[in-house]
Amino acid sequence: MKLNDVKYIQSEIAKENGQKGLFKMPEQIPAAIKRYKHTSKKITDVLEVKLRYLEAEKPGALIEKNKLKSQIKKEKTHLKKKSANLKAAAKFDPLKFFCPNGAQERIRDAIVSGLRNSRIPTILFTCGNGVGKTTTAVHTLGNIIFGPQSGWFDFDVFRNWDKPKLVWYISTADAIADTISPMIQETWTSEFITDRETSTFKDGKKYISRIVTKDGWTILFKTYNQDPSKFESAQVGIIVMDEPAPLAIWKAIKSRRRNGCLTLLPMTPLYCPPYIVDEVTKGVNEKKLGYYKVEASVYEASTDTVNHGGVRGHLDPATIDEMIDGYDDEEKQARIYGKLMYFSGSVYPEFSEELHVIDPEDWPILARKYTIFQVTDPHDSRPCACLFAAVTPPDKYGMPRVIIYAETPDDPEGKKKSKQFWEYKQAPTLKKETERWTQIEEEFHAKADYRILDKRFGWQKRARTTFHKLFSKLGFNFIPSYDAPAGEGEILYGHTEVKKYLQKDENGIPYLLVYPSCRHVRAGFTHYIRRKLIGKASEDVAESDGVLVEKYKDFMDLVRYLIVGVITPVHMRGKSRVQILLDKIHKNSHIKAEYGSRYDDL
Repeated sequence: MKLNDVKYIQSEIAKENGQKGLFKMPEQIPAAIKRYKHTSKKITDVLEVKLRYLEAEKPGALIEKNKLKSQIKKEKTHLKKKSANLKAAAKFDPLKFFCPNGAQERIRDAIVSGLRNSRIPTILFTCGNGVGKTTTAVHTLGNIIFGPQSGWFDFDVFRNWDKPKLVWYISTADAIADTISPMIQETWTSEFITDRETSTFKDGKKYISRIVTKDGWTILFKTYNQDPSKFESAQVGIIVMDEPAPLAIWKAIKSRRRNGCLTLLPMTPLYCPPYIVDEVTKGVNEKKLGYYKVEASVYEASTDTVNHGGVRGHLDPATIDEMIDGYDDEEKQARIYGKLMYFSGSVYPEFSEELHVIDPEDWPILARKYTIFQVTDPHDSRPCACLFAAVTPPDKYGMPRVIIYAETPDDPEGKKKSKQFWEYKQAPTLKKETERWTQIEEEFHAKADYRILDKRFGWQKRARTTFHKLFSKLGFNFIPSYDAPAGEGEILYGHTEVKKYLQKDENGIPYLLVYPSCRHVRAGFTHYIRRKLIGKASEDVAESDGVLVEKYKDFMDLVRYLIVGVITPVHMRGKSRVQILLDKIHKNSHIKAEYGSRYDDL
């Protein structure tokens, strides 16, 4: 096939669809060929009806019959040639004849909007299996690097690129060698299109590691096993990461965007890491310019426009149904709808914002009737993680109800309401922290009966002292967090006990309740996950043995300490029976003296 033949096919398709401007393939190639066949069949059916009529009614009309036979043969030949030419044209120039499905078009729209609204847009797109996330990334790059090649990408942001002409495509070595590099070579290059000529280099690797265009673009392929320092040497215009990057690399990458950069994150929804999800989701929720998140269903790529709602799809409905039948139930949301499986490894899937987060007016803190706990995990480089909880008397089944009602660091002025605990970088003085704890106790008229401190960090010596001693000097006396029973792991034991309190009583009320203001506790319950293992290592490891993601862990450690502290018999909580009795007398005397007639209401 020659270039003029391709142009002729383009003009014919454009004429059929009333197109003007840059050529836009209106449908998938198989769909176009199917339509050709349908149209051709209608024509030949009419001709064959006429032929049968002549044979039955006018057996001697040889000239007319031969003419009809010739027309039928010509139509069938034309169909074969037209179909073959279209296939050849699409193979000749895949960039030109690309037609996005509905999901891919939505991703393109996010990219266009991101480039128009930000110098450093970040686009996260997670797709059901078969939608074509890598294909979308490769075609987007081609229409930026060589300018718009298809009417689907004929936008100002693709025509007028004003950022560095350096692309980092980051993935695994196998994905680069087996999928990405071959797809780029097949999609971008054509021996007849000289303005897309490229040079490829392996640079000592087993796969193509660098592509250079004659227009000054460089595409570097990088892998995640490279040292983070390898990602800190240039100003990059486009970054594509088609699998999750380690946190150190993700941080290094973000510093390479000073001169403007488009970041594309076509990620597998099963494995997308929390730090990327959190950052993009936070940006989207706060309506920050340049942050976009697109979830795409496999049904958008279906050829069935009625039952599946496909839009210019390329996947056969029967094939989709067969694929879905083979998926594990827990992975269907990801593999079908592109839903992030970030929460699939949740340590506490029983937790629900609707169920466990309550209106404080429905559950006020009654200091006289409840036992008050303070639980603290000290830190060197950030504030202490701390929560306050009230424990009710046990019900008829021996289960008390636990109400987490305050925490620090808190945000009484509402200035840091979106800041996660792990984002705090500076630690206030211990004196300031204990002053805030005292304020909380005064606000709720509830002084702690028990104060629990992380048994490791609290008693770890630093500069000849410990956090436990320092807090004692400030009037806060702590007991150490729990030890697990013999033969049981500490963390697993704690998780098991917390899960019991997340269950509901016979009235449908959970045993563990949280005030809305405790945003760190709530974020912990929602985001505390086990990292899903990938590859051969995952085959011999139980799902529950996945590595716990450290972020959001701090306040979940406090909840463990709290619940085990609650179920620990009173005489084993680190206080003598005499001290417990004296504390109770002192507490009652203090409440009565300070609140007088309101004593019974507390």
